[in-house]
Amino acid sequence: MPISVSPRAAQILHKAVKQRTLEKHYTERMEIILLSNSRKRNKDIASQLNIVVDTVMKWQKRWRDNEENLLKLESSYDGKQVTDNDLLKEYKDILSDLPRSGSPGHLTEMDIA
Repeated sequence: MPISVSPRAAQILHKAVKQRTLEKHYTERMEIILLSNSRKRNKDIASQLNIVVDTVMKWQKRWRDNEENLLKLESSYDGKQVTDNDLLKEYKDILSDLPRSGSPGHLTEMDIA
């Protein structure tokens, strides 16, 4: 199932991917979205980025699950124009790892020192 990326979102993602300060995992995930939007096959995207197809599908699904909200946000937010930086923050939130399950670590700062 293809994903949909608005022209504005594509422009913001392209610009972000070119930044040297963007963390590698965001760069890879944004490239997945951009390549998916260009209708490349999952297998070809995975090969190009040297990752597995499951990773491509995971981030496509995450983007697809949020497409409707992104389009709404892009048009306006509480009647205000949304900036590109606001949208980039939202894209990064979507393309972030979810919290891991399990109990938190039990080491204190004293244990580590």
